[in-house]
Amino acid sequence: MSNENTLGVEIERIRERLRAMRTERETAMHHLAESREHAETQRQVRADAELTAGGAPAPRDARRLSA
Repeated sequence: MSNENTLGVEIERIRERLRAMRTERETAMHHLAESREHAETQRQVRADAELTAGGAPAPRDARRLSA
């Protein structure tokens, strides 16, 4: 009986850790999505600023814009 209780406690600890890992993963994915959105916004702002200024993009930027 004591062996079953110990096993049950260990199983519950593993389940709790899995729940925590799932939450950590979801949080990390959320932050990654926010970071990607921010990077895309920054790229768009730079592209708009170049167009507004009437200047041609730098050669390295032109390759990325055409991709």
